[in-house]
Amino acid sequence: MRPLCHPRPVDVAAARSRLEDYLKGYAKAGGHLADLVLTPWPAVALQELQRRQGLLLTLMDDELLAAILAGTVSVAGQAAELAVPAALSPPPASCGDSAPAAHWEAASLALRGQLLQIARAHFAVEVLDERNMDSLDFHSVAVWSMREALLAAYAAGCLAGRQGA
Repeated sequence: MRPLCHPRPVDVAAARSRLEDYLKGYAKAGGHLADLVLTPWPAVALQELQRRQGLLLTLMDDELLAAILAGTVSVAGQAAELAVPAALSPPPASCGDSAPAAHWEAASLALRGQLLQIARAHFAVEVLDERNMDSLDFHSVAVWSMREALLAAYAAGCLAGRQGA
């Protein structure tokens, strides 16, 4: 699968036409288009891309899955090595169009939700709010988990930048 930040060029008119066809079919099948208006589609698209990437795991043997789980093998690290120089090049302008929130308090609810999802997946952290207890607020994190989480956050930011979010 192509890296999330280096998409193929998109023919916007053709994409809109295909989307219109999908939506018309959805409505004909009894779906309510109004229900689709409030859906956070960039986040849903990111989840779908992540699900599709997860399908790669179904092709791997148990020994490789155990190594990935233990952190002794990094899918992201290996993919980055294979994708050089693309992985080392700066992201295209579309990945950095909007300035990120400088502080947690300034982050949108959607961004907070995405970051919490990443934290849960990579660090087994249930909340990202201070709870004023060292045992709850400080976590020991493996560098490979940190690396994977940073890659996930970067990919989510690239997708959001492409979507104009």
